[in-house]
Amino acid sequence: MRKLPLSPTEGFVLSRIDGASTAVDLSHATGLPESTVVEALARLRHLGAIRYPEAPPASSPRPAASAPRPPSGPGGAPVLESAPVSSAKPALPAVEYDASLLIEEVEIPLEQRKELLDLFFAIDIATHYELLGVPLEADRKEVKQAYFERVNALHPDRFFGRSIGSYKARIERVFTALTKAHDTLTKRQARADYDAYLASRKETTGLRSSRAPTPEATPSPDAIPAPARAPQLSEALSETDSVPPRASSVPPTAGDDAARRHMAKRLKNASMPPPAAPERGEAQAENARRAAEADLRARYDARQKDPSAANRFLLLAGESERTQSWASAVNALKAALDLQPDDPKLLAELARVELLADKAYAGKYVEQARYEEHDGQYDRAARSYERAARGRGSAELYAHAALCQLRVASGGRRAVELARKAVALGPTHAGARLALARAYFLEGMAASAIAEATRALEVDPKNDEAKRLLAEFKKSS
Repeated sequence: MRKLPLSPTEGFVLSRIDGASTAVDLSHATGLPESTVVEALARLRHLGAIRYPEAPPASSPRPAASAPRPPSGPGGAPVLESAPVSSAKPALPAVEYDASLLIEEVEIPLEQRKELLDLFFAIDIATHYELLGVPLEADRKEVKQAYFERVNALHPDRFFGRSIGSYKARIERVFTALTKAHDTLTKRQARADYDAYLASRKETTGLRSSRAPTPEATPSPDAIPAPARAPQLSEALSETDSVPPRASSVPPTAGDDAARRHMAKRLKNASMPPPAAPERGEAQAENARRAAEADLRARYDARQKDPSAANRFLLLAGESERTQSWASAVNALKAALDLQPDDPKLLAELARVELLADKAYAGKYVEQARYEEHDGQYDRAARSYERAARGRGSAELYAHAALCQLRVASGGRRAVELARKAVALGPTHAGARLALARAYFLEGMAASAIAEATRALEVDPKNDEAKRLLAEFKKSS
């Protein structure tokens, strides 16, 4: 897949394909216009990156007459598999990791090492269903069976007495994650709460991939998918998927050397004369490659400077805002910014629309944050509370975000930033002052911690937590 000449938009769409979602679902998940998604799917099919089922399984229920029909691909086949969710076992999200981990000298078979690493590095982004490899509608028995199949091979006790090096900690974490997934999905109320949480996150998926309005609020790239680069106008505005784009029609990103070499090779093969004699062929091929790369770069740079392209995305953002399709509006503005980086007007417009989106989804973010905090996902909870706090202008929610961040390894500095925002919004909010005091103390700023705890007591003289923390800080300093 990494050798295919995909644009970031096509790669973004490809990363969301799960074998069950329709183009409409993918449009909601990515925040991209449906026409862009459909054209990206046509291109992906043309390159062999995806395939369509020949026909729905016989057991597949037909959609209700009132339900919108998903767009069709070439030949009338459904864009994505239309089988019931229960028939599609989700795959683990693809995550990059250092391949040298596979050659560590340990007493674990290679295939099992790969399975362990795939699970380990997917833990933070995979759902419980993906970790166990069960469909969303799997019953309790199916969940248990899938769990025991995986645990039977990966239980820490099975590696007792073996030399397993760095894999020991990974095996234990994988086992813990699988057990948590099993316990959640086999308990009715826990599963209902988890499913509601997943549904809520799905509504805000496109927004979660957008940049935060301020640099210090930008989420970690390890936890949130990177935003897609602006597609070409032909990708974003086409209304048909009947003719896939040419393989060379999408220029690679400036830093994608592998894709650029692939594209240059295609251009060379199409336009250069037959190779010269063997003793000169290599030099001529290298010159042709460089010339093709320079041509591609020049055309790409010219497209980047085309103001009309950014204007079209601005119009799309305006239309999306009018219909309150916030994910589409945010992504359209990001696309415009990719065409005109650092444009102050576009940056201001993106910040404005993202704030409107945060206001619209503040309630959803609070729901997600509470579940994440209860579930021990403190890093995610901090980000969700922060989005809700921005939307509502809430000192209390910023304080909650700071307290969650304090429970993340090396999260003290970020907690200080969040708590300062809480205090700026609510200088007389004792909870905000105490959150900042805790963050200061964790960062080794004892004097500042004592000062904030003292201010909290001035605001609320009967606050027992402020008294306790003040005494603790003074004793420790």
